[in-house]
Amino acid sequence: MELPEATATQASEAERALVAAAFNDADVLDLVEEEEFFEETWRKVWREARRMRQEGLPLDTYAAVVRAGLPVEVAAQIEEYPISAFAAPAYAQAVRAAYRWRRLYQAIWEVQRQEREGLELDEVLSRLQGELQAIQEYGGKERPRHIYEAMESAMIRAQELRERRGVLAYYLGPTELMSWAEGELHVVMASTGVGKSAIALQISAYAASQGWPTVIYSLEMNPEQVAGRYLAQLGVVTPQQLRHGQIPPGSWERLEAVAGRVRGMPLYVESRYRHASTIVDSILRLRRLLGLRMVVVDYLGLVHAGRARGEKRYEVLEGLANRFKALAADKGLTVLLLHQLNRQGESSATVESTGDAYGVLRPADGVYILSRKREGDKRLGEVAMWKVEKSRYGPLYTAELRFDPQRLAFVAPGEVNP
Repeated sequence: MELPEATATQASEAERALVAAAFNDADVLDLVEEEEFFEETWRKVWREARRMRQEGLPLDTYAAVVRAGLPVEVAAQIEEYPISAFAAPAYAQAVRAAYRWRRLYQAIWEVQRQEREGLELDEVLSRLQGELQAIQEYGGKERPRHIYEAMESAMIRAQELRERRGVLAYYLGPTELMSWAEGELHVVMASTGVGKSAIALQISAYAASQGWPTVIYSLEMNPEQVAGRYLAQLGVVTPQQLRHGQIPPGSWERLEAVAGRVRGMPLYVESRYRHASTIVDSILRLRRLLGLRMVVVDYLGLVHAGRARGEKRYEVLEGLANRFKALAADKGLTVLLLHQLNRQGESSATVESTGDAYGVLRPADGVYILSRKREGDKRLGEVAMWKVEKSRYGPLYTAELRFDPQRLAFVAPGEVNP
């Protein structure tokens, strides 16, 4: 991919100056990578200079040029630039900028090629967004942070989180099921029918009750269906009553009793989007409009994403998890992903039941596996197990819960219906 003439000229001049500085101070060779050079001539000289340093040889302009198979006139061009090592960082920055421009032009060319091949717009946008993010992040701070600086920042951030309720924890009885903070990704996994949507609704409602604007991206149910489940969790009606339209006397009074609390909760349901790009766009828009702090995706396996030829499903799922993790960290959100396990996960809360979703665990700050045991002739009984499979900030443990089928909610063992 060719650069515009002005950009190409600036890149070539910066590269030649950087190469000249390297022969004055070998440490300059650590400022940029070989792939960042635009001109093949300077890339070859840079490569040989690095090899000479690695082999313990003195850096000599003519020796490097000859080793690179270039005419000796190139050495004379380098020595025309008596560049001090103190100026090298500025030239390195110019080289990296040109490299990023080159990647951007390549991305634009790739979009045009994909359009000619007839790829769907959502898939093209998904790929482009990933490349643009990589270009934007490339060439960040050259010096890593000293650990003491990071320690101070961690203490300050902890104080700030406490002051604005930036950390929440959800309990059932005395057991903490999950705690979360801004910038984190959490994953709840369960087999079909076990109750991952139910527990996610309980967590979402709690977050909203604590003043966290929360949106549930439901890919299985519309807002009315989700609201019906919440009516059951609040004890207003049972699922069967709502299903058959048999609203018993007193239900409206019970609804009115909780109405004030529910109306004041910033809890929203969105069911119109399926593609990862449109979900992310919606999250960014709602963050501006509502001050969004928590996002729930129910569930990951139903999210559409661009899939390259030959790409495996586990790679797609891991890519989606990485994307949501980056979104959480960049925008200060908490993202809770739900994912469906294979049938082994019905009664066995083990990582082996994650199947092709194992890669989803890697970027997550917390991973939780929910299971329910068979009882008699019932495929799923009321006894449930909540296993903390991964936690960056706390212990791993397993807790017993009970699923209340009349409320479609999980409760602590021994808890009775209100």
